[in-house]
Amino acid sequence: MAGKADHVSQSFTSIVKEELTTKPFELTRLLAIFAGFTKSNGRYAISKKKSRLTLTTSHAKVAKFLYQTSVTLFQLQPQLEFHQHARFQKQGSYNIVYLDGVDKLLQSIHLDVASTASTYLKQFTTLDAIAGYVTGLFLASGSVNHPSSSNYHLEIASDDEDFFKDMYRLFKKVKNFAFNFRLIQRQSKWVLYIKKSDQIADFLSFMGATDATLEFENIRVSRDFFNSENRLQICQTANMTKTIQAAKQQIKDIQLIDKVVGLQALAHPKMIHLCQLRLDNDSSSLEELSQMMSEAYASSVSKSNLNHWFRAIHKLAKKLQGQG
Repeated sequence: MAGKADHVSQSFTSIVKEELTTKPFELTRLLAIFAGFTKSNGRYAISKKKSRLTLTTSHAKVAKFLYQTSVTLFQLQPQLEFHQHARFQKQGSYNIVYLDGVDKLLQSIHLDVASTASTYLKQFTTLDAIAGYVTGLFLASGSVNHPSSSNYHLEIASDDEDFFKDMYRLFKKVKNFAFNFRLIQRQSKWVLYIKKSDQIADFLSFMGATDATLEFENIRVSRDFFNSENRLQICQTANMTKTIQAAKQQIKDIQLIDKVVGLQALAHPKMIHLCQLRLDNDSSSLEELSQMMSEAYASSVSKSNLNHWFRAIHKLAKKLQGQG
């Protein structure tokens, strides 16, 4: 098992793809995954009447999965090549190259010359096959942001816009999940993406990445809880600042009235009591003052009452300004 530091250093996309390549899928699911990957990523060529199919990935575990799947499904042993790119690129790439049995392989997944796009899609009729197909697409050209980032994002890229229209048709058959994918063009690529965290979690689960789904949800819930706590703290700080500013103005008004005419000039004895409470409790909120007044008079004195009295006190203070 990889150490914690190794796990953290992995991108979340790598974590998802690694899990998907180690699941004990049935043969029908494996065939759908292989079909999806080949449709998205495969390069077919004919040289001297000899067919050649190349699949490419930057993930070693995906390359191993494709090789083992080729042996399991087609009894083929493709060549496995590794290419190290220029120094400024961190990752190299793996080529899985098929030189024998290519035409039969493509015919089995309806990507041969005689098949049409419609024929190809007809092989994905069950929920399991559709899940396998999109898993293959994700392994070939998908990515997902780490849930701890501030931007939830899962995408699958392709050179072919019509390819994604076919995907929309397939997703309509998936009744238990609602994937609201959006389509954009990014340079020469078409990108199908979702940004809602709950839909990303559902999509990971739909593909079969159950461990990654749990990790995604745990991190997302923790992050959202932290953000909620942070927002609450900001609101509490703002409310405290507002309370202190209001209290300063109230104390200023009370001191002016006391200096010019005396607090006894106030019309209501409860207003006089409120003034004394405010002077003695310069940082208390309106709710706290309301509780103090209610306890003192053994009857309810609402915040609305206090607001009304403080407005009257402020009005009188403004009237007395210039006489102090």
